[in-house]
Amino acid sequence: MKSIQLKTIFTFMFLIKLIFSAPEIMEAQASLELQEFSTGFANPLGIEHAGDDRIFVIEKRGTLISVDTDGNHSGFFLDIRNRVRSSGGEQGLLGLAFHPDFTQNGFFFVNYTNNSGATVVSRFSVDPDNPESGDEDSEVILMEFSQPFANHNGGQLKFGPDGYLYIFTGDGGSGGDPINAGQDPLTFLGKILRIDVDNGDPYAIPADNPFFGSDFELDEIWAWGLRNPWRNSFDRLTGDLWIADVGQNRREEINFQPADSPGGENYGWRCYEGNIPFNLDGDCDPEEFVFPVYEYVTGGPNGCSITGGYVYRGESIPDLYGTYIFGDFCSGLIFTLDWDSTSMEYSANQLFNIFGGQLASFGEDVNGELYVTHYSQGRISKIVNLCNDIELDYEWTLPDCRDSNNGMLSLELNNAENPVQVSWADGDESGLSRESACGLIKFTISDNRGCELDFVLDLECSEGLFPEILESGDSLFSSANGVLYLWYLAEELIKESKESFLVPAQTGTYRLEVRDENDCVYTSEAYDFIISNIPEVSTDLELLLYPNPVRNVLYVEAPMSIKKADFRIFSSNGKLVANFTVKNSGKIIPLSFESTPAGWYLIEIIVDKKESSVFRIYKEN
Repeated sequence: MKSIQLKTIFTFMFLIKLIFSAPEIMEAQASLELQEFSTGFANPLGIEHAGDDRIFVIEKRGTLISVDTDGNHSGFFLDIRNRVRSSGGEQGLLGLAFHPDFTQNGFFFVNYTNNSGATVVSRFSVDPDNPESGDEDSEVILMEFSQPFANHNGGQLKFGPDGYLYIFTGDGGSGGDPINAGQDPLTFLGKILRIDVDNGDPYAIPADNPFFGSDFELDEIWAWGLRNPWRNSFDRLTGDLWIADVGQNRREEINFQPADSPGGENYGWRCYEGNIPFNLDGDCDPEEFVFPVYEYVTGGPNGCSITGGYVYRGESIPDLYGTYIFGDFCSGLIFTLDWDSTSMEYSANQLFNIFGGQLASFGEDVNGELYVTHYSQGRISKIVNLCNDIELDYEWTLPDCRDSNNGMLSLELNNAENPVQVSWADGDESGLSRESACGLIKFTISDNRGCELDFVLDLECSEGLFPEILESGDSLFSSANGVLYLWYLAEELIKESKESFLVPAQTGTYRLEVRDENDCVYTSEAYDFIISNIPEVSTDLELLLYPNPVRNVLYVEAPMSIKKADFRIFSSNGKLVANFTVKNSGKIIPLSFESTPAGWYLIEIIVDKKESSVFRIYKEN
């Protein structure tokens, strides 16, 4: 038995006997499940990876935990509980980002609310004596700014494709943005900030930031007009930025920033909540805003607090590839965001339901597979394809070379009780005989879990399956290659040779058998071969042939009526191409040359079985 992984087409070529051809890839049905991956966490708020097989869980209380590929963890990667205020519902250790060159420099960055309630963005380094742990004494504070209220701190950190650090901040809290921070370009609140952590002290500002050098906007601002962006991500393939912004009490929204954006987008809060007006006091020109690509009603069946996710770029769930996946903290629902090319808008489709809600965050590992944090339950789940481990064993029974229409294919899934037998034969009701089964025949088999696997059997009736006898000059040739050639005349074996040609010694009906390396014999159709003697040109008869050269019709004219004329027409190489008799034709006999190939021909004419003449003519195209 041989084994091939999921998503396989089995292709067979019916060349007298079945020959196995290299398989091609085909999608198979996915069966998705939210599978528990790891437990034992204290209010997990986020998941990040550092470019290796580990994932790192952010705990609200001020700790980071490293988790291996089996979900195992022990101890803290970082513990800064002594400097983190986590008593408020939205305070704590909120963000983590590993430097793109983490394996070289050991830098990672965190966002937390300190004991005074202010937001702190800091850089830490791994412990030089223990690279599996962060050095709690290595903190370098990059920025610190006060929060007027305990909620709406945002807190996520992400390195963009450009290598800069993006910092997502809330509007400062309370309700309705009482200080109008979202529309105030002189505060860090309600913004996306963009800084260069590889230069400056403690950081530099990229010169292409949209407000760089302005006296009226902060240089660090990349985009603004946000309420409380919660869990945002860059598409690892395209670089596009997806921003999930928690609404006030009417709309939850998803904003989109393309990878080629120069920045400066204003997403409208507090003037607008989603696509509807909220507080139009002040400068609220809708022409200045970028509105969400998708929104849903707050407090409705979908939930009350959006949790942003990722565009799926993993390998285990091909059906989801390129799809943005997000959820809602309150309802626990997980959705895909799908583009409808007809309506030209996005729609959300439910994927999972985490009963009890509290879906705090999504996470992405180094391979692009997705995870979910269950906040109050202290668990991490992984979105898995149950059918990803499906394997198909197969074996085939090749038909005997002298009975080429029969064969059997046996298929067996690793989680199926019984194998699937596929057979074909002459007269079989499946219609899989050689004469009738040219083309693709599709099969679907499923295992005990309901996982389905599609494959295609291709029984191709190829041209040239049987040898043909070809004639050239004075020889006959085989069109098919073999190891032995058996030539027959009138069903009598006349020659057995390793050469593929025969010089016939006489006129007659010939047949050829070709034997291959497997001792299978393939037989040609019968072929009539005529050896002719070319007559010499003579003009004993008083006949006129015109026109010469001839194109379509050649006329043979005699001085008197012809009762009977026998005609033999030879090609230039002596092949007899026509032999016929014309009776009581009168003085003129028309001969059709319309379908005759161009070239020289000899025409022998015998009149009334007495006299004969041979004429040379030329046929034009």
